[in-house]
Amino acid sequence: MLYNRLIQRVGQHDPDCLRNFRNAPIIVGTKQLRDSLNSRLTTLKAQAIGASVELYHARDRMGGSPVSPELQKALWRVSSSGCEDAFGKLPLFCGMKVMFRENIAFSKRLVNGAIGTVHKIIYDQEDGVRYAAVVYVHVPGAGRICVELDEDIVPVFPVLKSFKCQFV
Repeated sequence: MLYNRLIQRVGQHDPDCLRNFRNAPIIVGTKQLRDSLNSRLTTLKAQAIGASVELYHARDRMGGSPVSPELQKALWRVSSSGCEDAFGKLPLFCGMKVMFRENIAFSKRLVNGAIGTVHKIIYDQEDGVRYAAVVYVHVPGAGRICVELDEDIVPVFPVLKSFKCQFV
């Protein structure tokens, strides 16, 4: 029965029908394609709500010390497949939908796959480069995380991520 319904819809280009899939996840075969689509969709979604996308950079360290400016710039360019998805630059905007990728607090519904919306971004800036200090995310149903924050607002802080990469 479902098969027959799907067959009927093959090739249909009804705009009303397609609108239902506007926010559907897209499954792709490579991280490079995923990153390219995410970049384009991030820009389109920001434009749709009149927001501007800003890049927030990683503060990389090697052996506990900051890396040289030349190495830092090279690390910011490493593709996600070469650094275990530890992005050197992360595009963000207020109003952006985000997904938690780990279980943080079951009782607050902050689990892998939970969806939220960027509410506010606090950042440091040095030489025109932004470094996110905390991103406040609205997660419906999370409740009050602490007395200083509104209900359902969750602070998300940068995390340390180690990876090995080789430059040729």
